[in-house]
Amino acid sequence: MKKSALIAALLAALISPASATPPEALERCGPTGPGYAVADERVVDIITPAGRIEGTLAGPADGPPRARIVMLHGYTGSRNEIPVAKGEGMFARAARVFAERGIVSLRIDFIGSGRSDGDWADTRFSTQARDAIAATKWLTEMTGTSSAPLGVFGYSQGGLVAMRAAANGGPWERLALWNPVLDPMATYGIIFGEDTIRNAAQGDAAGDIVADTRLRPGFFKGIVDADPRADAAATDAAILIVTGQRAPLVKNGAALANALAEGRTAETQILDLDAGHDLGAIHDPALLDQVIACTASFLTAEPQR
Repeated sequence: MKKSALIAALLAALISPASATPPEALERCGPTGPGYAVADERVVDIITPAGRIEGTLAGPADGPPRARIVMLHGYTGSRNEIPVAKGEGMFARAARVFAERGIVSLRIDFIGSGRSDGDWADTRFSTQARDAIAATKWLTEMTGTSSAPLGVFGYSQGGLVAMRAAANGGPWERLALWNPVLDPMATYGIIFGEDTIRNAAQGDAAGDIVADTRLRPGFFKGIVDADPRADAAATDAAILIVTGQRAPLVKNGAALANALAEGRTAETQILDLDAGHDLGAIHDPALLDQVIACTASFLTAEPQR
């Protein structure tokens, strides 16, 4: 796919009409009102063997944290994510609301993305999972002896990466996933075409950039090999999956999420909304704010027994 066509496909997937009135499911989230003063955000550098990860740390100004999370952006995104109604980024907005509810968050640019070190061409699901675990280690060291639960929050590809990392040693107790990629071949087939993916995956993983993609073959091999259902089954962490019924990059999200839940013994919650891939960020910020509040409730709730 040519670069101009790729950009057009991604924009079409993100932009959706205003959603209908949010379903009753959003009203079952429990108390979500703000109760903490918000500390100033600060940019941090996380030094890893693979390079410097740049992130933004945010949290409450007073009192011990109720939860600690690392936030993982989507494909071609960065740590503030897409603008909310031409304003602050979706992740920046979520981090502010989380801080009001006592949640410390660290949102990062994956290596090769945003302002972190590295080359985007070398990114893979496995390298992003590595970055997520490194960022969590940094966050736990920063928060010291806090007993607040650890979580990870992933959007789109970041959701797939969160599950991949959780299955490979990520220490999280809760995974909050917004429109996660649950059928990688279907999602990336829309972006690149399935033939491109299969052909590229057969090349040398560290080989030359695949034409018109800005990525090396290793990324495409990761698509072919990815198995989010197996990754989710391999973690005991509680999972919240929020799906948008009009999200063309993750078609049949609720059905895929239910199939994923059937393969797990741990807690799995699914919130299926009349929304696009942006969950209201572009046309319906009020809906997005409700999703953020529900996510905060999940991240701070007492674990189910």
